[in-house]
Amino acid sequence: MAKSKSGKYLCIPDLIKDFINTVDKGHLTFSNLTTKIKKEYPDSTWKEHCVTWRWQIADTKGPYYERFTTKERKVINDIFNADKYYKVTDISPEMLALCKSLIELALKYDSIFGKKLNVTGEIGEILVCH
Repeated sequence: MAKSKSGKYLCIPDLIKDFINTVDKGHLTFSNLTTKIKKEYPDSTWKEHCVTWRWQIADTKGPYYERFTTKERKVINDIFNADKYYKVTDISPEMLALCKSLIELALKYDSIFGKKLNVTGEIGEILVCH
């Protein structure tokens, strides 16, 4: 486990628990939580892995589930379900062109190496949103 910059937290779940229990209800947002995490753990890949953290805390099979009360887990789910968690982006012609290029590259990769490039989820999200 990596200690936080201030030394107050042993790991990100400790910080999340403190955030839930000390921040005013109106400020319990994904954005504010992210700011606090990035301040204490500047090298964290929190934004890229936040869904995994949510699972680790809120899911009954998650390794941090028992460290959080039912009320705390509900707050975590509320934070993640809020609109501020999602980033809305217009799909530009450049993005669509890039998707087309990535699809062609993935097909070529598959034919050369005989294995998938695993970009279908990301490309699929963009194409469905368009």
